[in-house]
Amino acid sequence: MGRILIVDDRPLNREYLVAVLRSEGHVLLEAADGREALDIAEHVKPQLVITDIMMPEMDGPELVRRLRANPDLQDIPVVFYTATYLESEARALAANCGVEYVLLKPSPARLILALVRKCLGASATSDHSEELPGPIDITQEKPTAERQIVSQLAELLELSDRVSRETAPQVLLQKLCRGARYVLGASFVAAVILDERSPAFSSSGLGPGSRWGEAGLLVESALCRRLLASKRPLRSSNASELAEALGLPTEAVEGQTLVGAPVASSGHLIGLLCFAGKLGGIAFSEHDERLVETLATQLAVSYETATLRDN
Repeated sequence: MGRILIVDDRPLNREYLVAVLRSEGHVLLEAADGREALDIAEHVKPQLVITDIMMPEMDGPELVRRLRANPDLQDIPVVFYTATYLESEARALAANCGVEYVLLKPSPARLILALVRKCLGASATSDHSEELPGPIDITQEKPTAERQIVSQLAELLELSDRVSRETAPQVLLQKLCRGARYVLGASFVAAVILDERSPAFSSSGLGPGSRWGEAGLLVESALCRRLLASKRPLRSSNASELAEALGLPTEAVEGQTLVGAPVASSGHLIGLLCFAGKLGGIAFSEHDERLVETLATQLAVSYETATLRDN
């Protein structure tokens, strides 16, 4: 039996892990983001942390960094718990963070229990212990591309449903940004509506050192002016362009990419949707670009409908 801290901003994800782990008598602690988790860890030192990667306030990698910087907490084993379609990005990020295991959502209860036993130093006596996820530096069988795509599309459809039912324009933007960040596996996302009748701005995943909380900064950058002028999706890995758009030093965005798409409603350009910093330092792909275009279309339709309702 051990003290396990479960960190995830989605209550259902926490509830599933709690239900699985309660059967073995563990003391279970819960947190909705990294900041809350760090506070709990400092007061009640857990023996294991299972954490989502993408969360508001403080994400998984930053939580790991803070834990490792605290002499009293630095030896606590951490497991990243993430969506199937983000497995490649999560493993790359885990390697950079010194996290040994990545657990995919959803995982069978038997594998979760066996991995927890292993992390706590107990013998994994399950008949399925050979199926345990190996350390991130060991090659293991990956989910099929089809399974990853199905998982990602399911997330996209769920987000589309939530956004389409939202009637408050600003809340709609917030929900889309937060959910879209998960769908793309991006560090940052921002949506800007330039329509004179109802201008708006929302973002998700912005770190405390970033100025990309300003709509003007993004819209006035050369990269986004080019995006708006072309009226087509684009990807860029030009560090100076990214630095200007994000309001960060050039060295802070080296190796990162940005992907964006215009938001058009009834044939009129009303804004833009931009993502930056693919998890694990992996470049955004052509597939990601198509997803951004789909999300921009969803945003245009839903925002126009919500604005009409609001008026």
